[in-house]
Amino acid sequence: MSTEGFKLVELGKGVPGSRLGIAHMPVVTDAFGINLNHLRRIVFYASERNVNTLIIPYSAAFGPVIEAYSDIMEAEELRRRYAVDSEHQYLKTLRYLSANYGLNIISPALIERAGSRYYISSVFVPYGNGEEPVSQRKILVSSEEKKIGIRPGHEISVLNDYYLKYVVLVSNEIVVPELGRVGVAQGCNMVVSTISPLKPVRNYVDIVRALAQILGVWVLHVGGIFIVNDDRYVLNSLVVNPQGELVVMYSEATPGLVTVPYRDILAAEHVDHGVDAAGILGFLLRYVRKRRKAGKLF
Repeated sequence: MSTEGFKLVELGKGVPGSRLGIAHMPVVTDAFGINLNHLRRIVFYASERNVNTLIIPYSAAFGPVIEAYSDIMEAEELRRRYAVDSEHQYLKTLRYLSANYGLNIISPALIERAGSRYYISSVFVPYGNGEEPVSQRKILVSSEEKKIGIRPGHEISVLNDYYLKYVVLVSNEIVVPELGRVGVAQGCNMVVSTISPLKPVRNYVDIVRALAQILGVWVLHVGGIFIVNDDRYVLNSLVVNPQGELVVMYSEATPGLVTVPYRDILAAEHVDHGVDAAGILGFLLRYVRKRRKAGKLF
């Protein structure tokens, strides 16, 4: 399989051992087959570069369809066309690629169908030991997401690749560091963040840097190259250390793979502040419910 056209950015080049990867890849809105081809190529490339866990862009199956179509498509039709469940071809493909190439995959911000309910979910697909995918459901639902029938999640799921433990924050969640703090209190030592290209969070680079410094952990922000109709949107992919320092910013319109040695991440010590995770999460959920009842979403 060809890897021509991908640029490699290796943090700590020459450092031995497994790596964490960010797939700065193209995502074409409403072009499922094209996106799967892009995904196959970057997974193959990552497997050749000793990547153990690969993080792919926002809504990589179909692109930012909620932001693009929620005003022009009926909610039921949008959910029918773009929601995925465990039997959907997208998740089957992720499981196949994960098992075949021997790496874990984190796919953020999918529309998940769970019975009759729908969520915005970030899915972790492990490659070994017959483990099933794990989902982190978005807690802070936007007005557009609510409009198409998306429900909020109610817990922070820890995604564990046995090197690191991850918490994933999507779009408006990155401006609420308490969500990340709940994950860190549950043992997470890596925050993964991502945002919509059509409704990007203002000053997201500064926010991601502040998030790392507040939480005292690494933050990997996965951007990408998004094609919506005839428009192209490029979002930065970032690696930020626990001091809030920008270690890598990849902002090119050329597809790329950014890799970081696990050894460098694990060498940075995190200070345990003795946070009450359950108490913080309970407070946040009560606050969110009050805002929803008042018609004030994020």
